[in-house]
Amino acid sequence: MPKEKIRHLMNFLRHYTVFKNESNKFAFEQKLNHITNNQTTMGMEELIIYRAEQRGKIDGKAEEKYETARAMKEYNYPIADIIKITKLTAQEIEKL
Repeated sequence: MPKEKIRHLMNFLRHYTVFKNESNKFAFEQKLNHITNNQTTMGMEELIIYRAEQRGKIDGKAEEKYETARAMKEYNYPIADIIKITKLTAQEIEKL
């Protein structure tokens, strides 16, 4: 199972599993720590921040492609070369 799915599952279990008996909760936490090798998983806030940072990186990379394509277009590079370098489509490049 991918690490991210395990993290989501662990967060779900920690936040939505309710025990009436404290000793059961303690035993659950101990077993969970054993399964995950005592590695703490992200809390919901950390997970939201992490995802926002990852989204920002993706958006930044996309914008960088467009900036490169604009500059290449200004210097009259052939569309085929711009496509090879930026991996943008001809329609995306024409819109710039």
